[in-house]
Amino acid sequence: MILVLEDNKALRMIIRKALEKAGYEVKTAENGKEGLEIIKKATPDLIISDVIMPEMDGFEFLKAIRKKHPLIPFTFLTVKSELDDYSKGYELGATDYLTKPFDVDVLLKKVKKRIDSGKLLIEIIKKGKKEVDLGEILAVDLISSLKENKIDCKITISSPAGNGSVEIKKGKIKKSTFDDWEDKDALLRIAGLNKGKIKIEH
Repeated sequence: MILVLEDNKALRMIIRKALEKAGYEVKTAENGKEGLEIIKKATPDLIISDVIMPEMDGFEFLKAIRKKHPLIPFTFLTVKSELDDYSKGYELGATDYLTKPFDVDVLLKKVKKRIDSGKLLIEIIKKGKKEVDLGEILAVDLISSLKENKIDCKITISSPAGNGSVEIKKGKIKKSTFDDWEDKDALLRIAGLNKGKIKIEH
C-alpha cells in the first residue's frame, strides 16, 4: 500500500489514479494528522507527502512516523522554492524528493525504485548485507535507516563523482565526508549519487 499526503485535492486524485492504474493499492490524506490515523491501521510500503499542509506539515509528520517506522521509504513532494529544505528533510529521514510539477512517468519510476530499495534495506538491516550498488538503493535511504535503527557502523562510498564516508554511532551521524566537503555539505552530495558502491563496516 502507498500512502499519499497532499492537501491539493486535484493533485491528490491525479497521483492516486496514476498509482492505481499501475497496480498499486493507494490510500490518501489531506494532512499529517490524517496520515497518522491511516498508519495506525496499516503500515504502508511507501509514503509520498507534500511538505506544506494544514494542521500538520510534512516535516512534523515525518518526524512523528520515524519514531515507530524507521524503514518506510519516504518521498517528499516539493516546489522549487522549497529546495532549501532538502537538508532538513534528509536529517529527519526523508529518502527522496519529487519536484512539482512532475511527469507521471517520473513519479512511477521513483515509486518502483523506492519500494525496491525498501525491500533491500530490510535485507541490509536484518540480514547484515555488507555491500550494495548505488543503482539499487540511494545512499540517503541507507544512511537514514542505519541511523534510525541505531546501528553503529562506517559507510564507505566510492563513485565516479567522488569518494566519501559516513560514521554512525548511537543513532547519530558523527562524521561525514565526500572529497573536500564535510558534514551537511558532504551529505547533500552523497544524497545525490546514483552510481557507485557502498560498503558497510560494523
